[in-house]
Amino acid sequence: MKTTTLHMLRRDFETLCMKESENVDSSFTHVVGLVTQIKSHGETLEERRIVEKVLRSLPTMFDSIVVAIEETKDLSQLSVDGLHALLISHEHVLNRETNSSLEHAFKTQVSFGQDTGRGRSYDRGRGRSPHKCGRISS
Repeated sequence: MKTTTLHMLRRDFETLCMKESENVDSSFTHVVGLVTQIKSHGETLEERRIVEKVLRSLPTMFDSIVVAIEETKDLSQLSVDGLHALLISHEHVLNRETNSSLEHAFKTQVSFGQDTGRGRSYDRGRGRSPHKCGRISS
């Protein structure tokens, strides 16, 4: 029974993949939970293996930070907590950029909505006219 459970936990660890809609904290909670369960069943996982797995499991929006980490950090010296901090920081930057883009889009939409003739003024827009089909009927 123990070997079957360990086999399932290993498989879950190897197939681990962070979803686009998932945040870094919830992903790390899942990873740490799996690692804890695997270790409680007697298997040892090197920190480097966990770090590499997390880097491989990130969605494409993290590609730039993954490349930067792989090129500038010694993965054998990088801890899971250190990686977590780097990814949280990058996620905040991504969220700030997304919020800024959404705010800009909203402001643009609001400015398009102004003075478009949607009011009840008789000299603007394509509202109902007292005349049939917008023409004066005789």
